[in-house]
Amino acid sequence: MKTILNNNTDPFFNLALEEYLLKHLDLGDDIFYLWRNDPCVVIGRNQNPFNEIDLRYAREHDIPVLRRISGGGAVYHDLGNINFTFITTKLSERLNNYEHFLTPIIGILKKLELPVTFVAPTHLYLGDTKISGNAQSYHKNKMTHHGTLLYDVDMTHLNRILTSKGNYSTKAVDSTRAKTTNIKRALPIATDIDEFMEFLLHTMFLEDYQAHVYELSDEDLARIYNLAETKYDTWEWTFGESPEFTVRFIWDNQHHSILVTNGFIKHATLFPDKMIGERFDEPLLRDLLENDALLHAIFQ
Repeated sequence: MKTILNNNTDPFFNLALEEYLLKHLDLGDDIFYLWRNDPCVVIGRNQNPFNEIDLRYAREHDIPVLRRISGGGAVYHDLGNINFTFITTKLSERLNNYEHFLTPIIGILKKLELPVTFVAPTHLYLGDTKISGNAQSYHKNKMTHHGTLLYDVDMTHLNRILTSKGNYSTKAVDSTRAKTTNIKRALPIATDIDEFMEFLLHTMFLEDYQAHVYELSDEDLARIYNLAETKYDTWEWTFGESPEFTVRFIWDNQHHSILVTNGFIKHATLFPDKMIGERFDEPLLRDLLENDALLHAIFQ
C-alpha cells in the first residue's frame, strides 16, 4: 500500500487530487492517505446545495461550497477535521462494504482507548455521537472510499451552516443529521492534530510509512491544479449539477414557484420576464429584483 504526504489545505486542490488518483494515476497498489481542508462545505454528488446549506452564512464567513464525485451527505470541513482516503482496485469485495474500510480505523482509535463503533450504513460513533461520515465512488476498475474524523472541528460553524430547508421539492439526496462530537475531548492524553495524524499513519502501515510514500510529480500537480480550476472551482459543477428542483414560496398572499434545471431558472410564476434563463443565485437575483423581502421569501 502507498501513501501520499499532502500538506495542501486548499479544498479545490484536494477534491481534484482524489479524482486524479482515482481516474488518472496507476501506482499498481492500493493507496491510503490523510489530508485536511481549510473551512469549506462539501456536498455529495447528487445533492442540492440550496437545500442543504445556509448559503448566506457561508458567504458571510467566506466558506466555499464544493461538490465531490462520491455520494452521501453534506459535511463541514476545517483544519480540525482529518480526512482519510482509500483507493483500491478490489471492487467486487469492497464496493459498498463500508465496514471493511472502517475496521482498521476503529482498531487504531481503540488503541487510544476510544470506544468507537461502526454504525451502519456509513458512520463511526464515539459512544452515542457521530465522529465520522463516509462515502464511496468508483471509476472503471477502481474505487475510492473516504471519510472524515472530527478531531477538533469548529462545532459552531458545523451546526450553523448545515441546515436543510423545507421549501424545496427535489429528488436530490438529503443529508442525514446526527449529533456530533470531537475526538480530542475524549482522548486520555493531550495531543495535537499533527501528532494524531502521525499516529494514524504509523499504525495503519504497521511500520515507518515513509518507505511507502509516492511523490507527486510536476506533471501530476499540473493536472491536479488544472482539474481544480476547470471543474471544482466552478459554479457549473458546484451548483449547476444540482438535480432539478422546485422552490415554493408565498409572496403578496399568493403561492408561487420557481423551477430550476441545471442551476438555471426554467419556469417562474412571478416576474418570469426577469427570472427565466437566469442562474438561481441570490446575489444575482438581488441585483435583478431589487427587493430583499422577496429574496428572503425565495431563499428562506
